[in-house]
Amino acid sequence: MLDTPIFLAQMKRNQWLTGSALRKISEKKLISLIAHARSSVPFYKKSLGGIPMRSIDDLQSLPILSKTDVRDNAGSFVSSSCSKRALHATYTSGSTGIQVPLFYSHAESAYGVAFETHHLTECGAGIFDLQVRIAHYESRPNLLQCLGVFRCRYLDVRADETETLLRLASLRPGILISYPSILLPLARINSSEGLNLRLKLALSGGETLTPMARNEISSSFSCPVFDRYGSMESSWVAWECKEGSLHIQEDMVVVEIVGQHGKNLPDGKVGTIVVTPLWRRAMPFIRYSLGDSGSFGPPCTCGRGLRTLRVARGRQDDILVLPSGKTRSARSINLMDDIPGMLSYQIIQEQPSLFVFRYVPSDGLGEKERKEVESRIRAGCLGEEIRVEFEEVPSIVRGRTGKIQTVVSKMKADSGKGV
Repeated sequence: MLDTPIFLAQMKRNQWLTGSALRKISEKKLISLIAHARSSVPFYKKSLGGIPMRSIDDLQSLPILSKTDVRDNAGSFVSSSCSKRALHATYTSGSTGIQVPLFYSHAESAYGVAFETHHLTECGAGIFDLQVRIAHYESRPNLLQCLGVFRCRYLDVRADETETLLRLASLRPGILISYPSILLPLARINSSEGLNLRLKLALSGGETLTPMARNEISSSFSCPVFDRYGSMESSWVAWECKEGSLHIQEDMVVVEIVGQHGKNLPDGKVGTIVVTPLWRRAMPFIRYSLGDSGSFGPPCTCGRGLRTLRVARGRQDDILVLPSGKTRSARSINLMDDIPGMLSYQIIQEQPSLFVFRYVPSDGLGEKERKEVESRIRAGCLGEEIRVEFEEVPSIVRGRTGKIQTVVSKMKADSGKGV
């Protein structure tokens, strides 16, 4: 019960420490994490060997972990110090299309709650401001929300944007949280329909927030827009302050920018973003590649000691054009993570009414699973007349960033109606 306030108190205190003080905190946690992984996690007992770990600098001598490493050896990443029956389990594919099983303890789930609470309050949110999250999930109220603090309502990411905006107008939230590809259509409808919904602030994450999208969302809702960076595997890694810098939560996660051979690059040089969440013990991820490119930025004028991150190429979804001409975020159909029988997948919109579901099989998709895939795509397309074809393939072609783009639309968004 106390894990969330403990995490939160540490974040509030540590953000103002000097860089050297933050390094000492993360270094101590890292050395402890490596020792824990070596002693209780089967995968690391083999992969880490006797490589010494005396400081953060020694981290770059360890191998880099990929999504396929975790997917193919999921059970061997779980610490023997934890009872698997006591752990929470979920799956993620994110924008890569590779399903990664994740296990975490109840205590560890408090990290994400504390991070978001910390970010909200640093951006000016009040503790009694109503949040609305547009997502494909709905979480149970956390401890703070049970006490009436940071109340939250959830709206379905697959719902029609106009209906969603009308629902928002009735709820009158202070804070709106979702993906940029969801926030932008809502902002456009808000402006074009003259609904004049105003917010205290908007939070984005999970995709690339372009300057254009930020400006349009901010202008429509008359509020600042703050970005965040992270993944399901690492939870949140960095958050944007009022000065516009993306601050790495250094006391909770080690971030590296590495070159081709896995060695750290100098500040300002663009490389692959690799993370080590220091709070993950049930299923540790040490030197985990997120598949994005970025660099360390300069110190922020806000005065925080936390390093800054610049994401050069993050995740960005395509826009679908439906048979009616209406446009939809690809996030409305990218909801296949928990369907068994496949290792990875990609959805191609070949025509407004034709979607091709390509998948790399594990056990293979049965009739039940295929119907579920088709049902979810139809729901995301608002029930319009569409056809789903299935194609079993040996592998999915990766894009220039090394990722699999989960949803690819061959339609031009500017040919659509509505948003």
